[in-house]
Amino acid sequence: MAYTYEAQRVWEPLDVGVVDAVYRNIILWDSVEPDGTAIAIFAGLSDSATVEPSTYEECTNNAAIPGIASDADLTGKWLWVRADFGSDEHGVSPELSNISAVLGNAVLLTG
Repeated sequence: MAYTYEAQRVWEPLDVGVVDAVYRNIILWDSVEPDGTAIAIFAGLSDSATVEPSTYEECTNNAAIPGIASDADLTGKWLWVRADFGSDEHGVSPELSNISAVLGNAVLLTG
């Protein structure tokens, strides 16, 4: 994103090592993005709860979390989720709500 005003939010890392099987994998959210604004959601896996992943992949709303295959071994892994916000106009912001990440039968992120 290349906007005049930019902000970023990174959620607390999510312990995905507790997920036994990745039979369900989805990330979804609601957003309001007025003209001249945007929200992009990214996800990445790390071996640490304190060190962010070296790369994040952009997510598609209501789709699989990128980088997590159905046969993935997530032992010792942490999922990091980041939102990038952009606006070209002072005082006009996009709004993000109801973000959820679901792996297997675990809802890992709600907000």
